[in-house]
Amino acid sequence: MSVISVENLTVRHCFLTGTKGTLPEAGVDIEPHVPDHRIVNVLFENCSFTNIGWSGMALALFQLNSTSLPVSIIV
Repeated sequence: MSVISVENLTVRHCFLTGTKGTLPEAGVDIEPHVPDHRIVNVLFENCSFTNIGWSGMALALFQLNSTSLPVSIIV
């Protein structure tokens, strides 16, 4: 699952599996592309990350800056 910009995302009871081979090989890739993208009020609840190539969740937040909204993620 790739997330670029979102507000109020809830993911419950999911199975993320088999990501080996496709970069970034993560179950979830959270990667805003510009400073005005938002990652606000994100919740992953009762999720399973199995057979993952690199990481269950990858956070690539380097495009955000001091003008960006604060990031809020609960896993």
